[in-house]
Amino acid sequence: MIDFKNIDFKEIFSHEREDLHLMVFRSWKILLVTFVVILSIFLSIDLYIFNKYMDETIQEPIEKDKLLQIDRTAIDSVVKILDKKAEKFKANLIPPTAKDPSI
Repeated sequence: MIDFKNIDFKEIFSHEREDLHLMVFRSWKILLVTFVVILSIFLSIDLYIFNKYMDETIQEPIEKDKLLQIDRTAIDSVVKILDKKAEKFKANLIPPTAKDPSI
């Protein structure tokens, strides 16, 4: 387990170092810590929203009126309309008259 008492955050985020070369490890530490913090915030928000949604869906009773009922006459009328549109499309379809000169 990580002992957070022994981590010196001032050292991680400090700009003062004895060596003058690029502080790559410091940059990676900052990126890692920032990523972990942002990820934990997003995960906590997502879990909160998921739990609220699940609580509402579990407690909500299902009524028979809310169940899906298929209206056969409405489906038949839609099928007839689509068949008429397909017939009109086929009737108005003109084949191309241009011929391919490569043949």
